[in-house]
Amino acid sequence: MEEPIQYGTKPETVYIRAVCLRPLVQGWEPPTAAEVLAMLRKATGTPTEAVRRLGFTRRELNRWTTGEEQIPYHCWAVLCAAGGAGQIWQSDIR
Repeated sequence: MEEPIQYGTKPETVYIRAVCLRPLVQGWEPPTAAEVLAMLRKATGTPTEAVRRLGFTRRELNRWTTGEEQIPYHCWAVLCAAGGAGQIWQSDIR
């Protein structure tokens, strides 16, 4: 299931693809820069707040939200949890 997230002042909606919300062992795919930014805004409102609350550096956030680098799974999982998308690292697989 994709999760619509609106961000910024533009009336566009960014959908977080379902494959980005899977556990790593179930075929997780990294989110796009737009998906990272949307989840970041949902989780903390601003990049500055994300740095303060979640422990990411401003440089990391810039790389992830501009598409220069893909966000690592563990950082995405923390961001998703803060954004209310659940604990994506939990899995039924044993």
